[in-house]
Amino acid sequence: MQWTSGPHRLRKLLPLLAIASIFLFSVQIGAQPGRSAVIRVTALDEADRPVPGALVEVKLKGSVVATTVTNEKGEAEFTKLALGTYEVAISRESFEPLNQVDVALTAGAPIEVKFTMIPKVQLKDVVVNVQAGTETGIE
Repeated sequence: MQWTSGPHRLRKLLPLLAIASIFLFSVQIGAQPGRSAVIRVTALDEADRPVPGALVEVKLKGSVVATTVTNEKGEAEFTKLALGTYEVAISRESFEPLNQVDVALTAGAPIEVKFTMIPKVQLKDVVVNVQAGTETGIE
């Protein structure tokens, strides 16, 4: 094949460019699903009511990589997370902090993580009065 200049050269290159473009485009589309994944979090109380305003953290190897707060429906979503194994932690004032370990993200459907938030037990102050010379029975 002899290379010439002008329109003849362009006509010879067009089929080759078209094939190369199709190949590159299909490789790029095929790679998209494997690059990232989604975690959806739902926080409900023991009566199955949403818990809004809970802090949700996604951790990778102990380091926080993403944070957000649950909405009025008790939901939070993390998108564009790299594939891997994560820990999801949730906390809110007046509730016990919770976490889910070994949340494995792979290409495909989003991962759903549901937390049932447990109220913190509030102990009331107890005052014990002991007078000198009184036997307590405690040794």
